[in-house]
This record gives sequence, structure tokens and C-alpha cells, in this order.
Amino acid sequence: MKVLVLLAIILIVSPESRADFIVSPGISVTTAHNSEETTPAGKEVVTFKSSLGMSIDSEWRFFRDSISISAGAIWRGSEAVSQYSYTNPYNPLDTATVADLKTNSSSLSGFIGPRFRFLNLKYFKIFAGAGLNPGILYLNFDEGKFLASNGSIIGYQEKEDQKLSGTYYELGVELYSPKGGALRLLGRQSRQESDRFETLGNRHINLATTSAALQYMHVF
Repeated sequence: MKVLVLLAIILIVSPESRADFIVSPGISVTTAHNSEETTPAGKEVVTFKSSLGMSIDSEWRFFRDSISISAGAIWRGSEAVSQYSYTNPYNPLDTATVADLKTNSSSLSGFIGPRFRFLNLKYFKIFAGAGLNPGILYLNFDEGKFLASNGSIIGYQEKEDQKLSGTYYELGVELYSPKGGALRLLGRQSRQESDRFETLGNRHINLATTSAALQYMHVF
């Protein structure tokens, strides 16, 4: 922690640390959003489909734009299939297990970490970054599919959400216009683990996510 504080002080007070603040809204496509946790039968606890999302990225650049601190948020929504398993802790008769239950999922994840531009030309830049990736994951279970499979509403929970924690790394390119403004294309991989979901047999969800985002960059 002391090292990070010292680094921040050096970045701020250094005469080379002319800083630009950048905000970059954009859209993202998640091509792989997989749960690595499995049931005793070998099925993924939740199987996610590819999804679209929205992102907002803020960045404070130092040292002639070569080093920066980025922070922001990403929202994603997708259809999924869950291996539903729930027992009410206060009423053991209120229980149900439903395989392959249709589910709507969404997540909101924050991120914060450094970026390093190892190719830093006037109109073209390439960067890499890594950092922390906390968030929250929401699951909403289809009542009609549950009733059709289970024959009753006993043991049904409409939805559940749990916190996520993890890390990410990214690689991207930026294209600058001589007239101002820029576009950023980045790919990001993250690994996150959720708290235990009661509706999934008290199991964690271990997420391995690969996504691509296109962002417009506005420099203040």
C-alpha cells in the first residue's frame, strides 16, 4: 500500500506528469462468458450465452500519455441456463431441483488499474493494462419453465444476486483524428468468483469472461 501511495505522489508532482482526463463511453460484446463451477453430474452451474453490454471508461494519463490510471464500469445482459437447486433454510419442505432452467442474467462490474502504452505515436497507440474487477451478478429464473418442469411452485425463487470479485487484463488500440476525438478498440479477459448462490445449491460461480469493446474517447 505504501508503494502505491508513493507512486501516486510521484505521478502527481512530477514535472513530466502533465495529466489529461478522458471519458470513453462505448458498447461491448462478450464472446465467452463461462461458469467453470460444475454440478456432480458435470454440468456447468450456469451456462451463459454471448451478450451485448455498455461500458463507461474514465482515465487519467501521465508521462506524455504513456502511463495512466483507468477506472469504469461495464454492464452486461444475456440469456443463460441454470442448474437450479434450492432449499429454504427455514423450511426444508420448500425445496426444488430443476435442471436446465431458463434464466436471464445481468452483471454490473467495476474496474480499476494501470495502463501502459508501449507504442505511443501521435495518431496511433497500443496499450496493455490489468487491475481489479469487482461487481455483482443478477440471476432471474423463468417461472413458467420452472412450473412446467417441477409441477408446482414449491421451492421457486424468482431471482438472486451475489457479489463478484476478481481481476482482469486487457489489450487495446487507439486511433486519433487530426480534428480531435479518438476511437478505442480493446479486448479484455477477466476472472471473477461470486459469493454462494442459494438457488444454485449454495455453489459459487467462477466466471471466465472474454469481451471486446468499441469506445469513443473524449479528452477534457
